[in-house]
Amino acid sequence: MRIFVVGTGRCGTRTFAQACKHVRNYTSGHETHAQKFIGNLSYPDGHIEVDHHLAWALPLLREQYGAGPDAFYVHLLRNRAECVASLSRRHDMDMWAALGCFVLCNRSTPERRAQAAAYYYDSKNAIIDATLGKQSLGRGFVLSGNCLTTYIESLPEAWPVFWDAIGAQGDYDDSLAECSKRYNRGLESKGEKVRDEH
Repeated sequence: MRIFVVGTGRCGTRTFAQACKHVRNYTSGHETHAQKFIGNLSYPDGHIEVDHHLAWALPLLREQYGAGPDAFYVHLLRNRAECVASLSRRHDMDMWAALGCFVLCNRSTPERRAQAAAYYYDSKNAIIDATLGKQSLGRGFVLSGNCLTTYIESLPEAWPVFWDAIGAQGDYDDSLAECSKRYNRGLESKGEKVRDEH
């Protein structure tokens, strides 16, 4: 089985990836193909890939790995207001505003940048919902078939469900402890150069 964890970015992918490091019967990685391969969706069996960029490739992933027992999907969300505020500070939000909203913005147009970030958040999550054939989730978590949808704020409660659903083995207590940590939080205070982790 291959597990794909997707979201908007700034939604907790680093936290999720750190928790997965304690799963011993799967390999795991965070954005392992980012900036290395173009269009390479080859992931080994028994692997957990945590990468918000894969949201754009979900139709291709489902075509390649199916929607049945050979693949499991996690849609990771974060509180909308917090995520949008964080996204609006990303160094590449200006690019996404131009591509997705057809507007130009920069550091001197914070309101427009915030609007672009909100549109990015809403549209990317809607794409994930539609591709995975599921309803949007307002809070908490839900497991439906081979898809877990969870807010990062609910990850400690969702983690045992995820662990059981994929048949994980390893250091459960250490993995669960990671679910309450926030990584790269200090980077948000440094303005533009915010990485896309929670």
